[in-house]
Amino acid sequence: MRLAKYELAETLSAFEYLNHDALRVVQRELKLDLPITLPNDDSLCSKRKAHAVLVEASSINEGYAAKLMNAFTAKAKNTDLCHTGVISANLRQTEKLWELRKNVIDACKQTGPFYKFDLQVPAKQLPELVRLLESICSGERASRNPSIRRLPDSDNMTRLRDLVIFGQLSSVRKAIRFTHCGLKASSMDSRQRIIPTCVVRIESILAKWLAMGRCGKFLGFCRNSEGTETRGIHRLDIDEYGLQSNAARELQLALKKAWDPKGIMNPYKTWPFISN
Repeated sequence: MRLAKYELAETLSAFEYLNHDALRVVQRELKLDLPITLPNDDSLCSKRKAHAVLVEASSINEGYAAKLMNAFTAKAKNTDLCHTGVISANLRQTEKLWELRKNVIDACKQTGPFYKFDLQVPAKQLPELVRLLESICSGERASRNPSIRRLPDSDNMTRLRDLVIFGQLSSVRKAIRFTHCGLKASSMDSRQRIIPTCVVRIESILAKWLAMGRCGKFLGFCRNSEGTETRGIHRLDIDEYGLQSNAARELQLALKKAWDPKGIMNPYKTWPFISN
């Protein structure tokens, strides 16, 4: 991103990160064409991961922006910052590239219920977070070989399928989505939802990583100018689309309205309604 800011200067308008699984889930679920070829990652131990960034340069003078983008792409390749780069030649190609980023969440929904974490991570700490999550999830993935069967997570036979990480690198906000192999939303009783052990384990490790203060004021507990502390991590136990009963959601809305009449608190925070 430092190179992009230097080469593109005032024309730099967007710098979005998509990890390997974000690209894969969009390709698999929505059948969208990728501008790059993903490596064959059938092996869980494979270290060949294709991570992508979408860089946008905009200017009143389109020729000037295109010249800067060509120079930036060439320099990134020559310095081994990237293996390949694709530059859109027209508006249609630009729209196709941005469809990948815009449809990540829709692609996750196609897999069924998914778990999500929203973190505040500055760009320089993102590689460490990605490596941490990939090392954890390598042991939690469902086997892609049908002849290999894993033991179930106690009563919950779900395993992580995709680790999706994406976000604007210029912002500290990063989105993490975990899709899993297991029951679909239509077959789940919203009153008897169980969070898989693997997801609970990941949340615990994330919380410890945040508590280490690896990212200074941006992670763990975020301090504002008044010195008060606010949690820098939150979780929606399961994505809210159709997985909670109306009564549960109405109760949550009533509680939030009572505690936060001005609507200034986190609008996505929910309370888990899980049967013991």
